[in-house]
Amino acid sequence: MDEERKALQADIASLDGLKQSWLRQTSEDIVKAIQSAILMPFDVREAAKSYVASLDPHFKIGFFASKRKTEEERKRRLDVYLEKFQKQVQTMEWAVKDTIVRASRQAKVISESDLGPLYELSVDGLQKITTEPLSANIDTNGAYMLHYTDDVADKTKRKMRTQAMDIIGGLENLLCERSDERAAPLRKQFAEENERYQTLQAIMVEKLALESAYKQLDDIFAGKQPVSGAAEAVQSLAKEIEEKESSKQVLTIDEYRQKYLLPKAREQEESLEKERVQDSRPKKEKTPKSDKPAEADWDQQLSQAAEILRPIDGFQDAADYLVQTAERVKHKTFTIALFGAFSAGKSSFANALLGEAILPVSPNPTTAVINHIRQSTAEHPNRSTVVHMKSEQTLLDEINQSLALFDKQIAVLSELKPLLPQLESKRSDTKGHQHVSLLHTLAHAIEHFKMNGALH
Repeated sequence: MDEERKALQADIASLDGLKQSWLRQTSEDIVKAIQSAILMPFDVREAAKSYVASLDPHFKIGFFASKRKTEEERKRRLDVYLEKFQKQVQTMEWAVKDTIVRASRQAKVISESDLGPLYELSVDGLQKITTEPLSANIDTNGAYMLHYTDDVADKTKRKMRTQAMDIIGGLENLLCERSDERAAPLRKQFAEENERYQTLQAIMVEKLALESAYKQLDDIFAGKQPVSGAAEAVQSLAKEIEEKESSKQVLTIDEYRQKYLLPKAREQEESLEKERVQDSRPKKEKTPKSDKPAEADWDQQLSQAAEILRPIDGFQDAADYLVQTAERVKHKTFTIALFGAFSAGKSSFANALLGEAILPVSPNPTTAVINHIRQSTAEHPNRSTVVHMKSEQTLLDEINQSLALFDKQIAVLSELKPLLPQLESKRSDTKGHQHVSLLHTLAHAIEHFKMNGALH
């Protein structure tokens, strides 16, 4: 009882501590992810330098219609610079999103459906960020370019940090609300357990007093106490013992089993008793056999042990563990979990470990879902894939979530592809570009799966 009470107390303290520490720890992790992002590697700095050079008043292209050609070249250089810089920013965005998702999963009270605003996280207005820091005295020397690129990176990271903090601020409010909801029944249960514990403590005190009274009575009868007043002492102790015995309940082990065990556990007890009776009968001598179960029987032994333990209060977790162990023994399999930071090279490591290029590899996010690599079987030969797809309604809801950015909605999946040309004008915006690219990918996938009969 005391262990259960302490476990409840620990669960309540854990929920209270989660409310106090989650925002602080998540904020620190986000700051680390943003600070470690490299927004201005060599190729981006070179593209920036090329664009800055085109802003020089003496910059000129060609002799005929040079003004138009100069503007076109300046715009081309800006587009190259923005494209390279945007890729680096997207890498930082993925890292921040991954940090928030991991923190939300660790909280255990925030579900995937609560993370809708997170998927809108994006640093927009990159063109303004890259052009504002340019001073009147433009130069392409090392000191000027270093100061300029650092300024652009700092502004971008500050903007990303502000947006990320707004998101986790909203999640913190949700976390506090859910934690209080989850803690409420635990507090009630703890109060009940604590009351029972206090009652048990009081009973133990009474028990000690009763044992002390018995000892005093034994001492009187053994002559260890003075005879004077012995009669009064005996009468007083006898009365005290009678009062305590009247409130005392004694149960044998068999009575306890009949009263408290579940029917299934009681049947198992009776079955075991019958087996013990049968085993007690005389048997013919046989060749001695090892008591150790055969390897093929270990899973059955573990499953039977789980069934015996499951009805007993407090052994449910142990029974579940035995069932899982039995499955692993039966199929002779075990799992190696491979996880790491964003773009840390998990897929490359897995391919090297397997000695074969099974998973796709790219500097950008590629293996975006959980992949479970298993040994090939007759049913699933080498390099075959089993895909667990989302339902059509779930896919439709996610598509409409992206379309909401453009004030559009669809009723069925087939309406997505005809709608895409209307969204092309939104590609100039950073956030719009991401969603349009995602919708194009989904439309292509929908068409592919329809051709293969996976979608209707």
